[in-house]
Amino acid sequence: IDQRPYQAEFKRAEAGLAQARTQLALSKSERERAVKLLDQHAISREEFETWWRDINARDVEIGWHNKNSWRGRGMIS
Repeated sequence: IDQRPYQAEFKRAEAGLAQARTQLALSKSERERAVKLLDQHAISREEFETWWRDINARDVEIGWHNKNSWRGRGMIS
């Protein structure tokens, strides 16, 4: 059995996993930045909500307690 096709597919899968991990780390970093900016009133609620859409998050729920307090959850695609 020629192992080369399987090795190539394995390497592609490893590369895809590395890319997904990098994207997740970037998204987490961007979320932390957006949260800080929101808490400092440096961005609006609308900009914060737009950020969630821009990163292709799905199943996003953002609940606003008041203008300074929020909670949210979602999945990054």
